[in-house]
Amino acid sequence: SWKFISELVDHARELCVAEVHDESLRERILVAAWFCFSGYAQGHPAIAEKSVVLAREFLRGRGVEFEAVEEIAALVESVHRPGAPANLQQEVLRDASMAFTARRKFNKRAKLLRAELEAFGNGRFNDQEWKHYLVGLLTSSRFHTAYAAAEWVERQLENLRTVSSELKDASSGKAAERGERNLEKAVDTL
Repeated sequence: SWKFISELVDHARELCVAEVHDESLRERILVAAWFCFSGYAQGHPAIAEKSVVLAREFLRGRGVEFEAVEEIAALVESVHRPGAPANLQQEVLRDASMAFTARRKFNKRAKLLRAELEAFGNGRFNDQEWKHYLVGLLTSSRFHTAYAAAEWVERQLENLRTVSSELKDASSGKAAERGERNLEKAVDTL
C-alpha cells in the first residue's frame, strides 16, 4: 500500500541520517526505497523482478545515468534476496523494509500483511497458523545497521513477546475461556 511504502521511505530516511554520510548514496537509497515493492502494482508473482523493471524504466525515462540506474536496481533487488546484505546501502533498505516489525502498530500492519498474502495466493491462515507465521517472522528478522539495532530491537522483541503470548493463550485454551467469561458477563448484563 501507499502508506507502507511511504513509511518504508521515512524509515530509510531516518536510517540514512544516522548511517549514511554520502549525499549521493542517500539519494540512491531513497529512490530505491520508493521502488522496493512497486512490482505489487502489477500483481503477483515475480514482485522483485517487476520492481526492478519499473525502477529501470522510470529512471531511464528521466535521463538518469546508466550507472546510477543499475545501482538503484541492484538495491531494489537486494531487499528481496535472501541472505545478508552486501553493503551499507543494502543494510539500510533491508532494515527499513522490516521496520514495521518494531512498531507499535505492528498488529495492524500484520493484519494487512495477512490479507495481502492471502490475496496473492500465498496460503490461507487460521488465527493460530498466523500467530506461528508472525513468531517466525519476528524471530528470523534482524536489523543490520547499528542505528536500527540500538533503536528498534526492543520494540521488536516486545512485539514478539505479545504475539508469543497470544499464541500460547490460544494453544492453551485461555482465549476460549476469556471469550466464554466475556459472553457470560454480557448475558448477565442483559
